[in-house]
Amino acid sequence: MGPFHLLPAGSSSICPDPVTAPKELVATLGSCLYISCRYKLCQGAKTVHFRIFHWLHQPHYDKSKHDFGGKKILKPSNPTEATEGDCSLVLPHLRAEDAGVYGLRLVATSPQWLKDLRWMHEVTVNVT
Repeated sequence: MGPFHLLPAGSSSICPDPVTAPKELVATLGSCLYISCRYKLCQGAKTVHFRIFHWLHQPHYDKSKHDFGGKKILKPSNPTEATEGDCSLVLPHLRAEDAGVYGLRLVATSPQWLKDLRWMHEVTVNVT
């Protein structure tokens, strides 16, 4: 399962995955893990609003809702109008059950777009 994109109708350019973060990390049991994460949305949008901006543990696609579900972890500061910023996540005092996939779910909209842009960036965390 990787990131997927829905482009606004009439868009002449591709809006790539806006997230820069690792794909896999290894951490020690009991330690604190910092997942470094930055996002930068594609250019061209004057005003971008995030409808969804949160991390999920063990994300899975729910066909009935047409969206991702999972355990919400930490909602980074939810920008209402922003094109770039910090989306890092800290996992303190790691336990064995903290291992698995973490997904940053982003859904952005703008007055210029007919459809939302959607991404799921996944990071696999191994706890040893």
